[in-house]
Amino acid sequence: MSQELYLRLALACLTAAIYVDRHVIHGRAPSGDAKKTGSGLVEFFVQLTAGLWALSLVLYIVNLDAFSGVVALPLALRIIGVAIMALSGVLSHIVLRSLGRQLSKRLDASGHQMLVQEGPYSFVRHPIYAVLFLCATGTCLITSSLVVIAATASVVPVFLLRIRHEESLLIERFGDEYREYRRTTGALAPKFATIFG
Repeated sequence: MSQELYLRLALACLTAAIYVDRHVIHGRAPSGDAKKTGSGLVEFFVQLTAGLWALSLVLYIVNLDAFSGVVALPLALRIIGVAIMALSGVLSHIVLRSLGRQLSKRLDASGHQMLVQEGPYSFVRHPIYAVLFLCATGTCLITSSLVVIAATASVVPVFLLRIRHEESLLIERFGDEYREYRRTTGALAPKFATIFG
């Protein structure tokens, strides 16, 4: 088999494993009285860009050359992308497991959810998004595809906007407790990496 085929298989397997872990093993139905974590327009663009990103990965995996637009990256860098994506799968599992019953696609405004500050959440406020961006980096390296890179570039600003909206909801829900938590942790990286704070 060619190197490209191995990379496609690796991406397919890792994508499937991360999907199953997130949506099957750790899937939770949102509570009926929960607030959406983004405005209607933000959520629309989250779904749109995430869908385009997923579609770009499928097009690469099925080897639809018309959409590949492959950039000449060294094989070693593409293998590092596989390692990054595998690491993001492990980290995703750890983050989802640390949330336990608190995991929801929406922020619970009824008072049933608690502010999780243990495990990965003791270092960063939004580890799920941090892992998503790590995974996106891995997919760009693995595919070496202009289409995937463009789709990923469209995801990043939309999810950063969603994080800002979610922060305001968390302040509304948890008040001073969240403000203090925000003071001591970074949004996407530990606080000493202040560029994300």
